[in-house]
Amino acid sequence: GTGTVSVFVQSTIPPGQTAKEFFAGQRSSRSDSVNVSGVGDEAYYEPGMTVLNVRSGDTIFSVQAAFIPEVPGTQGKLENLAKLVLKRV
Repeated sequence: GTGTVSVFVQSTIPPGQTAKEFFAGQRSSRSDSVNVSGVGDEAYYEPGMTVLNVRSGDTIFSVQAAFIPEVPGTQGKLENLAKLVLKRV
């Protein structure tokens, strides 16, 4: 299959919120999310959207894959990519 991978870094946190609070609020609106350990301070995967959301300290970013058809092992591949991103943010 073919596809793309995107990385989005959350550049601003709403006034009055910490990154941790903002991340928790974003997560609460995603009912199908799956906890991911070993990536940042906290992370979750959204299988329906093939996106991995990560918080490390005050940094929040997402790694999303768009493959047609979906590639087996997408979650693991995004986790590995997120670990590389963590070394650079």
